[in-house]
Formats: sequence, C-alpha cells, structure tokens
Amino acid sequence: MKYSINITETILVTMLVIFSLNSCYVPGQTGIPISRQEENIYYIPSTPVSTTLLEKNDINFNLLRSSSEKFTALEFQGAYLPTKKIGIITAYTNALNKDGKQKYMNFNRFELGAGYLKSLPNNWRFETYAGGGFGRVENYHVTGTSQSNLGIFFFQPAFGVTSKNKLVSFDMISKFSGIKFNVKDSAFDTYQEIHSGYQLASLYTTPFNLMWEPALIFKAGWQNFLFHLSYTNSVNFSNRNLYQSKGNIALGISFRFNTAEKTTSSDVIE
Repeated sequence: MKYSINITETILVTMLVIFSLNSCYVPGQTGIPISRQEENIYYIPSTPVSTTLLEKNDINFNLLRSSSEKFTALEFQGAYLPTKKIGIITAYTNALNKDGKQKYMNFNRFELGAGYLKSLPNNWRFETYAGGGFGRVENYHVTGTSQSNLGIFFFQPAFGVTSKNKLVSFDMISKFSGIKFNVKDSAFDTYQEIHSGYQLASLYTTPFNLMWEPALIFKAGWQNFLFHLSYTNSVNFSNRNLYQSKGNIALGISFRFNTAEKTTSSDVIE
C-alpha cells in the first residue's frame, strides 16, 4: 500500500509542533515571579547616632523602630561623652522582611565609633564620628538561601542645633559608609531566580560598595526622656543596580543620664 506524502501538510504540522513547544517559554521570564524575587533585599541603611543633646558625662540610649516599604527593624543605640569634646557611639540593628508568617530576609549590623564635637554660635554644634563594624544579611529564596557577611567602615560629619534648655534638637548628618560584601552562600537555583542571581553576581564583581546615607533627626522631650523622629536616605555610589532599601523612617524613644555626681555649667560642650 502506498502512502502519498503531502509536503505542505508536513511543513504545517511541524510548525504547529514547534510553536506548541515554544509557547510554554517566554524569553526573559524566570520560573519564579520577579515580584517574589524582589522580596529579597541585600542591604538596608541604619539610622546614624547623634549626640546633639548630650553634655559631658552624659550617657544616652535610643530604642528605635525603623521601616520602609520592604522591611521593619529594631535599632538599639548608645552614646557617651567622657569629655566636653570627645564622644563614643555604638549601634545595633536587626531587620526583617516578611509577609505574614513568611520570612524573606534577616539583616544584622553592629557599629562602634568615636568622634570630636565643637560648639558653634547660636546653639549650633558640629560633630564628626568615624568607626567600623560588621554585619550579615541572609535571604530566603524560593529555591534556597544566600548569605553575605559585611565589613563596615563609616565617617559621619554633622551639624546640629539645640534649644537653650537642651530639650529639643535637630540634626543634619551626612554619613558615608564603606560596605565590604563577602558572599558566603548562594545555594539557590539561579536559573529559576535570575533576578536574585544577578544581585549576587554584582556583589561578586563589586564587593566594596560606597554608600552615602544622609539623615535628618529630630528629638524633643524632657531632661531624661525624649522622643525621636528621623529619616535616613541611602545612595549606592558603587553599585547602583544592587537591590537595596533606599532609606528608612525611624520612630522611638531616648533616655539620657549623667554619670557624674554633680553637673555644673562648665560641663556644657564647648
């Protein structure tokens, strides 16, 4: 029995099969939606520490809750002025990015620094601090995890003004942070999560990132208890494509005490 082969029909059937197979794939589309991959972020800024309201022998503790569209964080800050012109600051930040019970990111950061303070006319003051620290950012992807350890160096000049009774202050801080990313883990499927894979690749090629993190800080209250409101921005000069938080808003409370038995007018920062 002979079968006649219709070349036209064969071509049409072949094209139909190829089209059917390729209809399942869209160039540039990954297995995991981009919206889910963007729940994983790779850096957040911490609120700078200010010593505007402090005098010699004052010690200060801040408890802040900061947030942006992608994370919420608890920040613990401390400052101490052992002399009129020398200050010591420290800060710890723990941030989470989650939706309901699902956690996507865990960020930790610790810093320690020291600086110089100088009073200016009309209750203004200049201060500058420098220091370092370390941190870690862990991301929980759909197909696995990633982790980067952070080496931190910072320098933050600032101008501030206080009320005469030292109960209200406003600070303008220009913080520069050098962040050294050391990628320790990238155990997820980069084929399924191309966006996330690109972020880790950028940290491999550009491990040192220079950040500019200006902040506006307002404090008001009483001698030993104050309210804190601040906004911090973050600009990455080295890796503008890194998917990171662009800033935070922080609300909190501040406690301050004087460690000397007696404070005199000569203890005011000069």
